[in-house]
Amino acid sequence: MRSATLLKLALSATMALLQMYIVSSAACSKYMPCRNNQCCSSTGYCGSTSSYCGWGCQSGPCYTFNKEVVDNTDMSTMEEITVARLVTPNVFDNLFPSRNSFYSYQAFLNAASAFSAFGTTGSPVARKREIAAFLAHVQQESDGLSTMDTVDDSAEVYCCAEKMCMRVNNPAKGSFDCVPGKKYFARGPMHLTWNYNYGAASQEVGADLLAEPELLSNDAVLSFKSALWMWMNYSGATESMGPSAHEMMSGSWSPSASDEAAGRLRGFGATIDILKGSEECGHQSSQAEARTQKYIEIAKLLKVSPGPNLGCASMLPF
Repeated sequence: MRSATLLKLALSATMALLQMYIVSSAACSKYMPCRNNQCCSSTGYCGSTSSYCGWGCQSGPCYTFNKEVVDNTDMSTMEEITVARLVTPNVFDNLFPSRNSFYSYQAFLNAASAFSAFGTTGSPVARKREIAAFLAHVQQESDGLSTMDTVDDSAEVYCCAEKMCMRVNNPAKGSFDCVPGKKYFARGPMHLTWNYNYGAASQEVGADLLAEPELLSNDAVLSFKSALWMWMNYSGATESMGPSAHEMMSGSWSPSASDEAAGRLRGFGATIDILKGSEECGHQSSQAEARTQKYIEIAKLLKVSPGPNLGCASMLPF
């Protein structure tokens, strides 16, 4: 009887030790770092992507941010935070060292000045984050501004006739008829694509892009304007209507209960969801991870914390 009791106690102790080992191998903390030079995330798990090494990382090779400095910006400096003051010629050159000469710094500033709310809405932190987020997407889409367009001989597939391409929640997307002989393949820093986007952008950039889509490959200011139009107005890569990337990063949007249930929370990750939808979100995506990494690097350059919710792997499309 005594030997049976001792055996039970020994088994219980062994199971407890085994459980402690399993937990310790999966969890981590500021004082219990991960193995293999991995990062300990804000929720106590080990990994090596930005979700683990980014904002909130507790230990390991975390990306470094000075939260005290960048998040307590004096509100009296708000008027000093402008696109031109944050993105100087040197910063622009550092961000796009291999850019096509077509994309000049002055063309970027001229285009930005046409969208007065860009980088000027919300708190100083929100302004910096928005500019960093926009530039991160531009880096990813245009390969560092090295490509001007994606010439495609089968570009007729980007002409979507109204009867063939009705958008249930956005009928305006089906109201821009294609011009015969014109192609609406991806052009510009954010790869504007499809006739309905060319048509909608025309209303704000000061040119008839439906009739002359090639202008985006010939006029650098218009090209940057097309990218900023997408940033300020584009409301989702799916048929439903969501916030724009500008509304997301400037703090103008707050998630509803259904958004929270779908994992859609305010942060850079949601801008990927807005611009790319299920192509890059709702699952693990190297493209989405690359966007996040670029954003983190640019945020550091602009001396602002990147904020929470950097990825979109767990987000459903808007």
